[in-house]
Amino acid sequence: MLNFQSAHLPKIDKRNNKTSIEPTVIDETLIIKSVKDYNSENKITMGDQIMLNSLRVMSLSFKNIWKIENLQGLERLEKLQLDNNIIQKIENLDHLVNLHWLDLSFNLIKEIEGLDKLINLKDLSMFNNQLTSVGGLDNCKSLNVLSIGNNKIPSFEIVTQYFSKGKGMKFKNLQVLNVAGNPFTKEPDYKNHIINSLPNLRYLDYSFIDEAQRNQIRESDEKFRTHAITQEDFLKQMQNQEQEEKNNNDELFKC
Repeated sequence: MLNFQSAHLPKIDKRNNKTSIEPTVIDETLIIKSVKDYNSENKITMGDQIMLNSLRVMSLSFKNIWKIENLQGLERLEKLQLDNNIIQKIENLDHLVNLHWLDLSFNLIKEIEGLDKLINLKDLSMFNNQLTSVGGLDNCKSLNVLSIGNNKIPSFEIVTQYFSKGKGMKFKNLQVLNVAGNPFTKEPDYKNHIINSLPNLRYLDYSFIDEAQRNQIRESDEKFRTHAITQEDFLKQMQNQEQEEKNNNDELFKC
């Protein structure tokens, strides 16, 4: 039998709505209900004894859960759905090292953290939270699908700089990325910058990236860089010429 701890539950005002929400704790009753609802996926024979430590799939969506806790003994979980709750922090998941799919969409999370031990994670949804930055995924090298859309990330540079670290080799398995709905997506060229920074990306904001599109973006970027370098060289040349003329005038004045 798993050990479930009770906690004092605060009232949380989700999205600043006037109606407060009564939070829920993850406990044995909640987990057993999930087992019954998703028995076909878990492939567990129902009887008097429910072997919770054999769970592979668990859905705790729409439960008003305010804190991730009481998941000890569920190390075999491969898929965990905690979407549409009132969770504010990612925590207490270190022992779930077999997780492949984690859904934390539609919560109140401000930072991606607490995932360092989830090295087998392939699909992560942080859609519709309160993120203002991207991080905490350095050890998730198997990550293939990531949704960080509908958050509060202010610029595409935050995304490109993080995922292009080490020439993007750390996230070479990332092929599907959703950023739609963040403030920076109002900028017309944000997709070009992200596509150019992530050479292995295949889908961005639900749209397929074909090689012709990628090559066109790459060529445009190379032309821009060449033009920028040419302008920089021209300015340096002008500055050097002005300095040389100044030196000549100083010499004449001395004479």
